[in-house]
Amino acid sequence: MELEKKLYPDGSMLTFHEPTHKYQHTTPEGLVTDVRSVTSHFSVLGSFNIGAMASRKAFRTTFMEEIELNKLYSWQYKKDVEAFIKDISKKSADVWTKAAERGTAVHWVLEQYSKGIKPVYDTDESIAKMQRAGIAWFDENVESVLSSEQLVYNHEHKYSGKYDLECILTNNRGRVLLDWKTGSVANYKRLPDMSNKQNLQLLAYMECILQGGGNPFPRMVVIIDRDSGEIMTRTYGTETYTRDKSIFLQIINLNNYTHDFAKEWK
Repeated sequence: MELEKKLYPDGSMLTFHEPTHKYQHTTPEGLVTDVRSVTSHFSVLGSFNIGAMASRKAFRTTFMEEIELNKLYSWQYKKDVEAFIKDISKKSADVWTKAAERGTAVHWVLEQYSKGIKPVYDTDESIAKMQRAGIAWFDENVESVLSSEQLVYNHEHKYSGKYDLECILTNNRGRVLLDWKTGSVANYKRLPDMSNKQNLQLLAYMECILQGGGNPFPRMVVIIDRDSGEIMTRTYGTETYTRDKSIFLQIINLNNYTHDFAKEWK
């Protein structure tokens, strides 16, 4: 489905265009506005990553100084360097594209399975392995599905998103809001920033769910390793919810500030 729609009791509507990953909100009067996604708000953090900025600047500076100072480097060398950088950039983009396609394929099977549809595994065994691992985890840990792949919109802070699964876990572990991730389990173990971002992303979805009332409940990230199919889970309880919510709202405010500042300079 390329275009998804969700109607609200006040007569407004949220639409999501899958190919462009674009959200729009329509008021009861028919006013249509573009809406930022939850994940787009986190892009502002990269803008303030001083360490990464410094590393990129140092790389560029060193590269250019080496070219300018060493007279043995000819015009052809400079062209070779440009070609090398272009090739590396393309390969990097290809890796990201493949990872995104792999993640989409795994998500699709898990979404269908959560809706009671028999899984059809990918012909690529590396992808099928992750799909089988995810379904095996689902069978062992999910007692019942409350909702799956739901569009959400925050009327106060004007952001949208789509969460993977709201369910009841087995063994009396209760209700959770769950997000599937594919990638490197080792990276998630050694890079806490990746886990923190997932926590805040799920909190943003939770805030949308709670607009109609109710209390926060735990969030969970299920990571499926792209190589081994190993499963790792991270659960975020409600004890830090107030603090985490405050952090997320600060990110939104910072993003809105940089967005408005950029418009003033146009």
